[in-house]
Amino acid sequence: MHPLDEKVTRLTPYLRESAIETEQKIANLHVLIGITGFVVSFFLVIFEILPLVMSGTLYLGILFFFLLCATIYSRWAPYRRYQLSLTAGVITILDLLVATVIVLNTGGLASSFWGLWAAAALSYVIRFRYRWQEMAATVVLFLMTIWMVGRFAPVQIVSIHSTIVGFGFSLIGILGIGRILVNSERQAIRNGMATEDETIHRIINTVQHEVNNPLTIATGNLELLKQQDSGASIVGLDKIEEALSRIGKAVSQLRELEFDRSISGKGLLERFPLQEEQEVLEEREED
Repeated sequence: MHPLDEKVTRLTPYLRESAIETEQKIANLHVLIGITGFVVSFFLVIFEILPLVMSGTLYLGILFFFLLCATIYSRWAPYRRYQLSLTAGVITILDLLVATVIVLNTGGLASSFWGLWAAAALSYVIRFRYRWQEMAATVVLFLMTIWMVGRFAPVQIVSIHSTIVGFGFSLIGILGIGRILVNSERQAIRNGMATEDETIHRIINTVQHEVNNPLTIATGNLELLKQQDSGASIVGLDKIEEALSRIGKAVSQLRELEFDRSISGKGLLERFPLQEEQEVLEEREED
């Protein structure tokens, strides 16, 4: 289920919290990229390495503004107070605008910073609903960016230093976001399985305690009845004893299920398939 789906289930609070933690990590990555980008760009502008289409002061001012917004976003954390998809969408639009400014001033259509634009779009597309409306908005923004870059900064000669820096920042953006998303998903799976294991452990302990005590009492009283009754009723008592034995065996097998659970399925994992577990239990009984 998507963490922002309208349908609320008992998992919704945990999914939302996981999505918020992921946004916090991405916000911290924004700050890191902003600091590194401003420092590196400062030297590139000073030594006139970049093919700027605007003044160096304005270009650095825009980068500093991005760093300031990224820092505020990370420290203030509006995604913890307001709708996550809305706040992430606003910061994504800011990312795309800044990425467009960078592309304009680093070679236009030949810029090596296009990966930053892709990383900004990727960070939103993967985590939130991506219906035809969002898809259409992405296409429109991309086409507008291509038109603007082609109009104001056609293909230019790009220095090797600018190319290296561009590919470097693009890799940082794409790999950084990818690593954050993958690690967040893995951590969510670990947390879910740990919670599931704890719940199953508590259920099994409760069941064993609640069943074993009356089972012990019933078995003890049954032995007394067998000693007192005549042989004619022994057959019926044996059947009761056999039933109690089967109950005790089933309860003891719960402990095995606690430490030996199968996982099967394709795509989404189907955990604890009852039919397969029943077949395993039957095979063990036959052995």
